[in-house]
Amino acid sequence: MHILGMERLYLGFYDHPNEVKRLMDQITELYIRWGRAQMALIPKVYGGYCNFYGLWSPGTIIRTQSDYAINLSTKVFNEFMLPSAMKVVDAFDYPVFHTHSADPRIGKWLLGLENLKAIEVSLDPGGPPIEKLIPLWNRILEKKCLIIIGPVTQSQLDLMVSSLSPCGLMLDTEIVAAEELATAWEYERKGKSK
Repeated sequence: MHILGMERLYLGFYDHPNEVKRLMDQITELYIRWGRAQMALIPKVYGGYCNFYGLWSPGTIIRTQSDYAINLSTKVFNEFMLPSAMKVVDAFDYPVFHTHSADPRIGKWLLGLENLKAIEVSLDPGGPPIEKLIPLWNRILEKKCLIIIGPVTQSQLDLMVSSLSPCGLMLDTEIVAAEELATAWEYERKGKSK
């Protein structure tokens, strides 16, 4: 939603809801066309594709996200964002939805998307502690695959390994010392902005 900017988008939900919905529909259709065009150009590997995470799937793939949803209520998300998410998820065989641990509600909201194959959670330094996220992550693993990405301490990794169902779980983590965790997050942010 960089077209409007965050502030105008959020105000638009209330001041111009119909126009925002039309814009969301147009952007969604464009995104689906872009994703399909990309799939048409990428050569298949053993009859399938490798996704953003290096995982092979026997059909079309896409990684999508809605980071701005962190500031939305459930009602606004369901009215404005969920219809677009559903269209994208339904247009590809193996969609993955990127989320952040700072707002675990988004993971809950996505559980109803029947064709969504996986939810990715990027660990945030300001988010809830991992032990608080374990119950939600296990709920996700009952219905979807789960990818967890980010720096963790050895004890955090041990907790995830011992507490999460291994079926459908991918941990893409870097183990750092507890005292290095804050600087590891700084490195992550700087590395992603390059």
